[in-house]
Amino acid sequence: MIAARLPGMGRAEAAAIGLTLLSRGEFALVPGAMAATAGLDARLGPFIAGHVLVLALLGPLAASQSRRFARLLPAGPAEREPQPL
Repeated sequence: MIAARLPGMGRAEAAAIGLTLLSRGEFALVPGAMAATAGLDARLGPFIAGHVLVLALLGPLAASQSRRFARLLPAGPAEREPQPL
């Protein structure tokens, strides 16, 4: 959401983009597999699998409610009320 706000996108657009990308946690499997292969921690694999599962389930639900989440973001410069002189 922060990356979408930097170029000046509104709250609703930033929330929609950020929450749509939330469910794309499958990339976590790549470093998780590398860490498991390196023998870092045996608990890492199941944790990452659970993480991906939770994001796959909750991500689309959160994205469908992006307008509600947008209200929680601070207003950008274009959305603020003009200050009286």
